[in-house]
Amino acid sequence: MTILNFVGWETGYQSTTLGGMGEGNAAGTISLSSAIKRSGIYSLRTNPTTTAVGYVVIGTHTGLGQPTSAYNEATVYARFYLYIATLPAANNEEIFVAYTTASAYKLALRINSSGKLMAFASDGTTQLGSDGATTLSTGIWYRIEVQIGTGATANYEVRIDGATELSGTGNLSTTNNGLIVVGKVTNRNGQSVDFYYDDDLISNSAWPGAGQSLVMAPDGDGTYTAWTIGAGGGADWTNIEEIPNDGATTYLQSTNVVGDTSSAALVSAATAGISGTILCVKPIVIHNRAALSASAKIRLRSGTTNSDSSAFSNGNAWLVAAGLYETDPATGLAWELSALDSIEVGMVENHTTRKTNCTAMYAMVEFIPAPPPPSGNPWYAWAQM
Repeated sequence: MTILNFVGWETGYQSTTLGGMGEGNAAGTISLSSAIKRSGIYSLRTNPTTTAVGYVVIGTHTGLGQPTSAYNEATVYARFYLYIATLPAANNEEIFVAYTTASAYKLALRINSSGKLMAFASDGTTQLGSDGATTLSTGIWYRIEVQIGTGATANYEVRIDGATELSGTGNLSTTNNGLIVVGKVTNRNGQSVDFYYDDDLISNSAWPGAGQSLVMAPDGDGTYTAWTIGAGGGADWTNIEEIPNDGATTYLQSTNVVGDTSSAALVSAATAGISGTILCVKPIVIHNRAALSASAKIRLRSGTTNSDSSAFSNGNAWLVAAGLYETDPATGLAWELSALDSIEVGMVENHTTRKTNCTAMYAMVEFIPAPPPPSGNPWYAWAQM
């Protein structure tokens, strides 16, 4: 499986331009919830009333750096976990939309007042097939997966907790997939809704299946400490570890010496709650420019191996940059759980006159949790003595 992006909403970043670590545009009534979440610290909540909307766009990354607006794939497989607090009182409303590379509709999912899923073609109004047979209840997390093809008679499929709910062919546009959007994207019937999303993932090659993502936050200075403290004090790492980040209250600042780097050591996988099979590691930095348009790179350090992103410029607002690593840069092979305990996330200076500020460094990890040991197993109990 090739992962185009995954979003766990874990780091608490929230803005109208980069919604809740979705790393794409956001609009309407959205927030991050610590009260109702499937895993980790936060989920995304979209709870627009009547004709209002609330949604977040999720794209991918370019050059292991800044998020890009589209991934340009003929077929994608998207996963999101959905918790319904309030269904539409009547009719139906959207919960998910796949967009083309030109930001036009490809396929939309709606849910009706009975809790049934409905699929719609690229015009957003032509229903594909009939309503789903499964009734989604309030107060339960469901794993929803969607396959979206390309073409005037393209394949689509919708699964609930791994079982096919809707499938067939329809007009899904002849333009490739570019983005997904979670939430009530377009007002269809003036209904108030309240939805929660968690552990979202996009692949271009296979059904994602069950999984989750958690954050590894800084707990010490890394190998590199060249950047200075722009605001704050104490050890460098204490200015970039907050969840959610504190913006301009504490941050590190670059030096205008190309190649100068600061990095953070992270909590262990066990401390973060990560176990089982590691699918992808995503270094994340939240940054802005100190003056004009600066330039920097993200560094993921695994063991003694450094992997740097392409250079990217900074804006005057706090922005997210991230990368995706399905293999360990130190080995070129799939991640071992033990390797996570030695990774660092950092930023590398790439400009001689314009500085970059960094207020947060984290790593997100997508994984398939190890199953719990069997209860009542005398051999297991003996082994723990």
